[in-house]
Amino acid sequence: MRLAWSLASRALCAKAACAISTPGSFPSCSSKHFSYRPSFSTSYSYTSPSPFRQIPYAIGQFTVNELCHEVAFRSMSKERRANLSPTANFSVLLGSGVIAGFAAAILSQPADTLLSQINKGHGPSGSILYRLGVLAKQTGFRGLFAGLGPRMVMTAGLVSGQSLIYGGIKHGARLPKSLLGCIC
Repeated sequence: MRLAWSLASRALCAKAACAISTPGSFPSCSSKHFSYRPSFSTSYSYTSPSPFRQIPYAIGQFTVNELCHEVAFRSMSKERRANLSPTANFSVLLGSGVIAGFAAAILSQPADTLLSQINKGHGPSGSILYRLGVLAKQTGFRGLFAGLGPRMVMTAGLVSGQSLIYGGIKHGARLPKSLLGCIC
């Protein structure tokens, strides 16, 4: 599974770089857009810094989601947890997903801002880490979080949907409602 994900990520990297560096939606990137790129390697400049965005996003999404479940279920009595209505369970799942989406957006925003600048050709030449460092200094703390509001709304919507699916899978697999600790 991990090998398939890795191969798919590498294959789609140029397409993702196109989507980040051009305004519009992902499908609007056409093959003619790639013609302006001077080489194969610049189309894949997105590959090495991608973990700087994906790792904080994934950690924020899953850890905060589980933490929210933990807090919600620990605040309930054993009787209430045992007799939790589907609507109340849905509310916990949805609320946890929204909060996890906010956390994921905030944690990954600086790296996403820098990747957008790299894919637009900004910054000096050199290694990716050097370019990221220079761009971070030029952008400043406030600039790294520019556009965070709309991104939080979008990410909260996506992650809350994923949280509902994740909750359904956990329920179907008869896993505990919280995986961080026992709420028995």
